[in-house]
Parts: sequence; structure tokens; C-alpha cells
Amino acid sequence: MLNDYGYVKHEPKWEMQKWEYKTISTGSEEWIPANLDVLGQQGWELVAIVPIARDKQTHSGATIQLIYAFKRPKP
Repeated sequence: MLNDYGYVKHEPKWEMQKWEYKTISTGSEEWIPANLDVLGQQGWELVAIVPIARDKQTHSGATIQLIYAFKRPKP
């Protein structure tokens, strides 16, 4: 059905989007480019990168690990 401006009229949906999440932990930055492309083709969206410091009590020192967080709509 068209509205007064000639556009298709859609009834609003009040259903919340449901998401699934995935985290990947790595100590190597070499992992990133090829794997991000593959995950993107699978519908995963990178939403955060969390660096983990060498000293977990003071959160100081060199980053020894990265955690990548992804989400995608549930089917």
C-alpha cells in the first residue's frame, strides 16, 4: 500500500533485534586481516577490541593479548 507521497507504507515492528556474540583471543596481530574478511562474509561485525596488559593487577606493561568481540543478528 502506498502512502500520500507514493512510498510503500510499512507497519512498524516492535520486535527487538536478537544478537549472537563471538569472542576471539589472540596474541598475534598477523591474525587480523584475512580472518576479519572471512568473519565479515559470515555476517560478523567487529564491535570491540580489548587489550590485555602484561600485569593484570596494575593493568600496566606491554599488551600481551587482544580480545576481539563480534556480533551478528540471530537468524
